Amino acid sequence: MTVVPKSSADCLRETFVSRILGQLSSNMPVLILLSGGSAAPVGAAICRDLEHSLSGDEPAYPVPAECMVTLVDERFGPAGHPDSNWNFFTLKDLPWKQLIPVPVLTATDNNPDLFQETVRKFDGFLSWAVTRHTQGRLFIAAVFGIGEDGHTAGILPDSPASLLSTSSPLYATGYHHAPYSRITMTPSFFPSIDLAMVWASGTNKRKPLESLLTDSSYERMPAQLLKLPRETIMYTDQEVNAYEKA
Repeated sequence: MTVVPKSSADCLRETFVSRILGQLSSNMPVLILLSGGSAAPVGAAICRDLEHSLSGDEPAYPVPAECMVTLVDERFGPAGHPDSNWNFFTLKDLPWKQLIPVPVLTATDNNPDLFQETVRKFDGFLSWAVTRHTQGRLFIAAVFGIGEDGHTAGILPDSPASLLSTSSPLYATGYHHAPYSRITMTPSFFPSIDLAMVWASGTNKRKPLESLLTDSSYERMPAQLLKLPRETIMYTDQEVNAYEKA
C-alpha cells in the first residue's frame, strides 16, 4: 500500500481517471466500483470526467471497450430510496452515455422479502467479474473510503461480513446493522481488485489511518482488507507516519 499524505481528492481523481483511460486505450474492459459516504463526491467527479473524456469527436481511446460502474456496497430499500448510495451517482449532469451503470438495487427490489434475492444478484455479478478478471479479460478498479471505526465498503467491525474468510466462495453478502440492511462485497473479492484508491480526509481519520500500520485482524478493522488488492494507493489530507509514501 502506498500512502500519499497532505494530498487532495483532486489528486486521486486525476490519477484514477488517467489509469482507467490507459486501460480503455488498450481495449481492456473495466469495472469500476464506487463508495458512498465521504468518498462519494470523488466517485461522482470521476464519472463526470470519464464521461467527458469518452465523448466528443475525439474520444480518449481508439477502440471501444466497456466501462461498467457499480458500488462496493449499498443500503437495501426501494430503488432510489433516500439513503441509497447509488443516489450519489444519479446526478443531472451525469448523462450515463459512455459509462455502463450497474446499480445494486433495481426497480423490482421494492419488496423487503427480496433482500436475499438482491444479494444473490450482486454476488452473481461480482462472480462474473472475478471470472472475467481471472481470464485476463477485465480490469477491476475501486474507490474506497474509510470510517472512524476502521470500516470500509459495507464491512463493519465484527459484523457478519467481516467474519467471512478471504477464501469464501461468496463475493457479496447482506446483513442488518441498524438503521440499514446492507449489501456489500466480501473480503474474498478484494484480491481481485487491480487498482484500489482510498480517500481519507479530516483529523478524525488519522487514527484509523495510523492503525493500518499495524497487523490487526480485518474482523476488528475491516480497512486492513485494503492491503489485499494488487495495488492500493491511499490519499489523505493528513500527515501520517506511513510505511510507504508516494
